[in-house]
Amino acid sequence: MRKASSALGGAAIILVMAPLATVADARLSRLGMHGGARASITVPTTAKPGTNTPAHYLDTGTFEAAGADYYGLELQYTRRGLSVLAELVSAQVRSEPTANPHFMGFYVIGSWVITGEHRAYNHATGLVRPLVPQGRWGAPELIARYAVVDLDGGSVRGGRYKRVELGINCWATSWWKLGVIGGRIWLDRFGETGVIDSLLTRLQWVY
Repeated sequence: MRKASSALGGAAIILVMAPLATVADARLSRLGMHGGARASITVPTTAKPGTNTPAHYLDTGTFEAAGADYYGLELQYTRRGLSVLAELVSAQVRSEPTANPHFMGFYVIGSWVITGEHRAYNHATGLVRPLVPQGRWGAPELIARYAVVDLDGGSVRGGRYKRVELGINCWATSWWKLGVIGGRIWLDRFGETGVIDSLLTRLQWVY
């Protein structure tokens, strides 16, 4: 069991469950879910395309709401160096002036650690541990991601985007990695559409 968080402000009642988690011989199957309710909130909800550097691509603006109900589902399968992770988050906002908007987002990530290492499962936290390279020169990991965020709901037009990315992570240790990822984003907001190409490099300390 682990704590879940939401972009919506206010007090929250949160239930988190992990009904399925099995580990055997470098194989992992994990299913998690969470849900909750927030009362008397002031929204905005925003979204950025995987990095905090640019401005918000999606933004609902500020509006009052009596509350919001939300849930999330998470599924992961790992077999040695291959891994697939998917997550869905959905929020139903109770706001009669904006016709009770519904917001959602999901992503699917696939990765392949070329040298065969896999991430261990932490039963205490319900999370997967960082990758631990076994070779002298670290562990290269190829990654692919597809993501959708939709903040159009009711009379609220926060926008929506689809995002596709391909990249590589080079794990020097379990704490340090260097990543390069390129992607394309299809943005639909304010009745206009556009395409954005991105290239992101990241030197990250994983803690």
